Order: sequence, then structure tokens, then C-alpha cells
Amino acid sequence: MPIAKRAGLYSALLPGLGQAYNRQYWKIGLVAAATGVVTYFYIDNSKNYQEYQEAYINRLNNPTQADAYPERSLDDLDLLRKTFRKYKEYTVIAGTVCYLVNILDAFTSAHLKAFDMGKDISLQIAPSFNQQGQAGIHLQMGF
Repeated sequence: MPIAKRAGLYSALLPGLGQAYNRQYWKIGLVAAATGVVTYFYIDNSKNYQEYQEAYINRLNNPTQADAYPERSLDDLDLLRKTFRKYKEYTVIAGTVCYLVNILDAFTSAHLKAFDMGKDISLQIAPSFNQQGQAGIHLQMGF
């Protein structure tokens, strides 16, 4: 029976390790895919931000010199660098959310392994009638 705190700790140390500890191996692929997607977008947005940042600074320092984006105005370069910086920050937020969901999934899955789903636990809702013939709802729980 997995221990919930240990599963959460394992996932915090290495994403996907808590899922392996819980023997939910198929979830490791999901964690790896999410990590790969976030990493790709972070690298791509960082690269684009850096390119437009350098072009913007070069244009500010040397307005008469030819640069990599002659078709773009200074305002366009400023807008593009700000946009890719914003995308980069969104990617960091998305990565943090994925990391926390990974930990929460491992923790709750370990808790649910010990959850009793026996047949003696039941909740039944049925229509009922009182002595005056009025309709109602009857709720019965069994343990």
C-alpha cells in the first residue's frame, strides 16, 4: 500500500517518480509529455525573445546601421520582444502548474489506493410515500 506523503515527495523530487511508486506507469508518459511540451515552448519563446531583444537594442544604439529585420519598425520590434517575453512567462506558469498537478496526482492517487470500495457501502435514493399519500424522497445509507 503506497504512502501518500512519500508518493508526493517522490513526484516533487523527480516528476513521474510518484506515479511509478503508485504503479501507475501510464501516467509517467503524460508527465513526460507535459514536461517536454513546456520545455519546448520555453526554449522557443526564449530564443525568439532574445533575437528580438538584440535587434531592438541594436536598432536603438545604431539606427542607421542595417540589421536582421529591416522590414520591421522599432515599435514592431518592441512589441515582438514584449510579446515573446510574455509568452515565456506564461510558459513558466504553465510549467509550474504541471509540476504541482503532478505532485497532487501522485499524492491523491496514493490516498485513493486505500479507499474502501466494498459492496457493503451504499447510498440509495428512492421515491417514497408517507401515510397521507404524499410523495417524497427516501435516502438510505448503508455501511
